[in-house]
Amino acid sequence: GQGAQEEIDLVVIGGNYGWDCFEGTAPHSTNAPCNATFVAPEVVHGRSDARAITGGAVYRGSSISGLRGFYIYGDFLTRLFFAFDTSVADAPAVRLSLPPTSVSAFGQGRDGEVYVVGFDTPSIQKIVPGSG
Repeated sequence: GQGAQEEIDLVVIGGNYGWDCFEGTAPHSTNAPCNATFVAPEVVHGRSDARAITGGAVYRGSSISGLRGFYIYGDFLTRLFFAFDTSVADAPAVRLSLPPTSVSAFGQGRDGEVYVVGFDTPSIQKIVPGSG
């Protein structure tokens, strides 16, 4: 994103995501040629939800079966967390009720469980059942 939207893209070799022609799904003013076919974003957020998305991880753990296969990510500035089902085309993002933190990174254990690295205390938190 730049000024109006943040986006999550599934990046593939040779994919054209419309950067600088689009910001998320909105046309963006540019001098670049914009007559190509673009790969649409997986998810788009307005500025009330996200202003600086930190990419996450696909949940492959066993502690939270309802999240299995979901891509979990967060926003550094709004301190909100989201997830969407990677197996469903155009799946909507759902907001997770995780403790707010200015997320800087995600990690994943060998068991597929996901960890959030943030600037608050504690700085590393495991996503567990009941945390969101």
